[in-house]
Amino acid sequence: MKACAKAAGERLSLVCAPSTRQPLARSPFIMWRKMAMCIRKIASEEFGLSQGNRREVKDTWWWNEDVQKAIKEKKDCYKRLHHDKCAENIEKYRIAKKSAKRAVSRARGQAFDNLYQRLDTKQGEKDIYRMAKIRERKTRDVNQVKCIKDEANQLLVKNEEIKNRWKEYFNKLFNGGNESSTIELDEPFDDNNRGFVRRIQEYEVKEALKRMKVGKAMGPDGIPIEVWRCLGDIAIVWLTKLFNTIFRTNRMPDEWRRSTLVPIFKNKGDVQSCTNYRGIKLMSHTMKLWERVIEHRLRKLTSVTQNQFGFMPGRSTMEAIFLLRQLMERFREQKKDLHMVFIDLEKAYDKVPRSVMWWALEKHKVATKYINLIKDMYTNVVTSVRTSDGDTDDFPINIGLHQGSALSPYLFALVIDEVTRDIQGDIPWCMLFADDVVLIEESRSGVSQKLELWRQTLEAKGFRLSRSKTEYMKCDFSAMGYEDGDVSLDGQVVPKKDTFRYLGSMLQKDGDIDEDVSHRIKAGWLKWRQAAGVLCDPRVPHKLKGKFYRTAIRPAMLYGAECWPTKRRHVQQLCVAEMRMLRWICGHTRRDRVRNDDIRERVGVAPIEEKLMQHRLRWFGHIQRRPEEAPVHIGIIRRPENVKRGRGRPTLTWTEAVKRDLKEWNIDKELAVDRKGWNFVKARRLPSQHETKSQVSCSVRVSENTAHRIDATAENIFPAVKDHVLKATDAINRGEVIAVPTDTIYGSAGAVNRIYEIKGRIQTRPLAICVGDVSDISRFALVDHLPHGLLDSLLPGPVTIVLKRGENSILERSLNPGLDSIGVRVPDLDFIRSIARGTGSALALTSANLSGQPSSVCVKDFEGLWPHCSYVFDGGVLPSGRAGSTIVDLITPGVYKILRDGSSRKETAAVLGKFGFVEAL
Repeated sequence: MKACAKAAGERLSLVCAPSTRQPLARSPFIMWRKMAMCIRKIASEEFGLSQGNRREVKDTWWWNEDVQKAIKEKKDCYKRLHHDKCAENIEKYRIAKKSAKRAVSRARGQAFDNLYQRLDTKQGEKDIYRMAKIRERKTRDVNQVKCIKDEANQLLVKNEEIKNRWKEYFNKLFNGGNESSTIELDEPFDDNNRGFVRRIQEYEVKEALKRMKVGKAMGPDGIPIEVWRCLGDIAIVWLTKLFNTIFRTNRMPDEWRRSTLVPIFKNKGDVQSCTNYRGIKLMSHTMKLWERVIEHRLRKLTSVTQNQFGFMPGRSTMEAIFLLRQLMERFREQKKDLHMVFIDLEKAYDKVPRSVMWWALEKHKVATKYINLIKDMYTNVVTSVRTSDGDTDDFPINIGLHQGSALSPYLFALVIDEVTRDIQGDIPWCMLFADDVVLIEESRSGVSQKLELWRQTLEAKGFRLSRSKTEYMKCDFSAMGYEDGDVSLDGQVVPKKDTFRYLGSMLQKDGDIDEDVSHRIKAGWLKWRQAAGVLCDPRVPHKLKGKFYRTAIRPAMLYGAECWPTKRRHVQQLCVAEMRMLRWICGHTRRDRVRNDDIRERVGVAPIEEKLMQHRLRWFGHIQRRPEEAPVHIGIIRRPENVKRGRGRPTLTWTEAVKRDLKEWNIDKELAVDRKGWNFVKARRLPSQHETKSQVSCSVRVSENTAHRIDATAENIFPAVKDHVLKATDAINRGEVIAVPTDTIYGSAGAVNRIYEIKGRIQTRPLAICVGDVSDISRFALVDHLPHGLLDSLLPGPVTIVLKRGENSILERSLNPGLDSIGVRVPDLDFIRSIARGTGSALALTSANLSGQPSSVCVKDFEGLWPHCSYVFDGGVLPSGRAGSTIVDLITPGVYKILRDGSSRKETAAVLGKFGFVEAL
């Protein structure tokens, strides 16, 4: 396959390459027709033609030549048996059948053995996602429904009737709108920009091509976007010429006007009803590329109000959810009611009148050139519906936006923005996410008036508000307990709800998050059941299952958690659900009496409570870094200073939850303005002031399997825990350099010459050694002249003792050549001492920084040295500061000399004084 792709690419490169003999066609139709014919011809010759996808009854991906040969032999024997049922043929068929079964069994077993072995490697980690999709697809009851119902709810079984029904439904849906004069439009904008419009540049095409997704279904032209990516710069040049030709003539190739409509079931309602299907258009990928180029220019020329959060750079669903929850918190504190109406537009994308679209573009002062190009995209467009019995006949589309188009989301935002610009109001009292609109007021009458104004404005422009799906919710924070009437829409009562799902997050009328937490747990279980084919497979490695859980299931459980002021019961609910999932992944139940910590260690998953805090702190940092004019700031309703919360215990707010997280994790909120530094500190739990040094390493133990890495590219960073001692020991024994935490600063340990090279350190400057226990010092230096108990009183601790080597020292002579003394350390940190014990010798040790630079108290401080170390072991931020250890010379009996004050000069001098030592002058 790779060879065919390479050959096809070479042939296409010759076709696309600019030729000096043939002049460039001045018509986009000719340019595209010639190129499309060449691409399809070369593709069919190199790859062949596909017969289309069909449902596989049996797995055949693991068939090899032996299986195919045995199956063919069995079929031949069956054919002979079918013609002549003699005893000889029966015996031959029986033998061939048994032989085929054995061949299949051997090949299948070997293929699955290779598959599971590959899963246990880094190259095969991504295969688990593909395996999960395949196994989930096999569990579906119905892959595609053939028979559907007509408008009278009668079942259709004949092929032509089914195709006609699909065509009739979508034809009515797309062409049933009204483009008549009843749509009220203002006077068009007269002073259109008819001046200079810059030609399409190659960098614009290159950027648009980079943003196109691969692996998507093709349109009727059968040319995927991968073709242009494969051709590289040659394609960029040719596409730029094609687009400029279209730009000049205002006409795109007619082949781009065709599309194929694929009905996608909405997973709700009657599967045989056409109304429960969403039509997605499969369009030409090259046309989508052209749309992206135009869309990029439109975004530069126009702007929409900050009330619109959908498909806008720098705005997201989470900002809208956050603002709405913050508004509810403020009114709950003040015990004041809120009234919300959630508007639903009927078939919003499919019912946009074309005349309103052109009017909105003119009102946004879009250049006439671009309006004409967009009009051309919607001129003479036709589509056909893909059914189980083939495609229907083409029919025209005269209304609405293209579903599946790259340009449609922004066009819709421009239309809605212009239609509702004068009635939107301030954030957060009115917020839009594409066609999802929420209107908020402090009184029922106020929200009713606003809803009626929106109805009149939208329906005057050809839209229609759904009478059944538009809903009303009253937040009864005042606890007055009286009903003040209903909200009506054009004389019809709007359904009143106690909860509403807004942008995927469940809102409650009491402002709590109980429903949202329960909903997220259900969503997590839904994802878990879809992936049960791999998560319950005992042959899949546990670490790989843990990675799948972290990347596919837990995100579904924590959607919207950034805005949650979680209480203890919410955390407990999530923890119970998570541990149940993880125990099933490992094949255990609570009756097995396996500790939660052991389960988490096995799959490499951190407690969900910590991930909740990380989500909240990440969102807090995002808000702090946003400019003051951003919607997330201007939409916040500040708490009035002269208003009290009222009687009773105050309800936990999001702000208080963040303060609690900052205090528990010992993080200064001022760090949030620095994104890089904030991501660094929030990625791990920092030791609080009351935690001891020995607790520092324990606080990182809850990391995920190679979690608490500083950066996605820093793959050699691991937590400084006992599970990684062997990894460090092996690196030292191979003569490599590692970075480890000590009880003072971070240090580099390993090969002597390599350390000097990395640090840029002068060779004459000595290095210290680190040993695992005080009793090991005598193996490397002379200690007979020291009083009994002195070393045990000083070490382990932040002290480096300088002693004489002695003639029997087992240290290599390459360490500090020309010196007969050596500095010895026994740090008060189990991790580095365990490494020293594991090597059976001493570690050459120095601070982890470039020579002459400040010492490091966290791994971020020596980021520039990461690539030079085999491993960097992260123990968090060391609390002792940058002073380093106190260096004391004890070579002369009864006399000590402080060579560096360090972090414990006072304590060291006191201990030496007790043993009768005096300081040298």
